[in-house]
Amino acid sequence: MTRFTQVPEPEERELRVVIQVQPETGCPLVEFEGRSETLKSQLSGDICHCEAIVEDADTRVEHTTKDVSDPCVCSVFHENACVADITDAGERGLTITTYVRDRTVLEELIEDLNNVGDSVRLVEITSNYDGNIDKRVEEVDLSSLTEKQRSAAKLAIEMGYYQRPRETSLEEMAAELDISQQALSQRLGAVEEKLITQLFTDA
Repeated sequence: MTRFTQVPEPEERELRVVIQVQPETGCPLVEFEGRSETLKSQLSGDICHCEAIVEDADTRVEHTTKDVSDPCVCSVFHENACVADITDAGERGLTITTYVRDRTVLEELIEDLNNVGDSVRLVEITSNYDGNIDKRVEEVDLSSLTEKQRSAAKLAIEMGYYQRPRETSLEEMAAELDISQQALSQRLGAVEEKLITQLFTDA
């Protein structure tokens, strides 16, 4: 008996975006020495496989792996069902091009990237429909957060609150911080509001 697997209809992506992310911790992609012409990253479970074609005195292919059981830049794109085309890695972090359905998805992607990066820069937005290009550089300033807000956000990331599905609850995190759920919710809400407002003011 022949069985057929139904292939889902392609999903239309309205926006092409270019984002620069400076990872919080040492990302293998920014640790390759020399000038990288091609960068690739693939997740296999909790292992990130990274490969680069490096040009210096000679041209060579370098490969490295890293355990990414904690959220990282690559896993954020994966969780948001976005394909990350890594075009550069250097002092300013990773430059990544991807396509998203609309600005709502982009906001969620930026919010999640902020949880794993010291800075997030929205460099370019291009609409597939009209060809208009909105070029700008937007940087999230983490110094705008209070120490309590940063601590709450850091704990939320570590305990998997922003994972899908969530790995913890407000109740568990509030108990860890020895504060009320309402206070924690207000802190996280302030964090999200500040960072999203920074990125999308006048967008």
